Amino acid sequence: MARIADENPADSANQDLSLLVPLRGAGMLLRHAEALLAEGAGGVRLRREQAALEDVFRAWCAKAEQALRPIPFELKQLVGYQLDTVLGAARLCAAA
Repeated sequence: MARIADENPADSANQDLSLLVPLRGAGMLLRHAEALLAEGAGGVRLRREQAALEDVFRAWCAKAEQALRPIPFELKQLVGYQLDTVLGAARLCAAA
């Protein structure tokens, strides 16, 4: 990802991969831990690790928000992007 960003700086403008990649990974790990705990797996040790990861995740989120200064989208604009993506995928599937 970093190489692609270096080779195509215009495509990755305002993206700090050193913040976003670990943040995504931590978010996925938190979801997995929550799913395991919901199933009753993992016990006390997993609950302790999840709490520690949540602290790190919150700190990384705050750092990313300051560094990247995200601008919220209007809901109708976000839904428009999602609809365009779904329709584009449907067109690709229909053409195959």
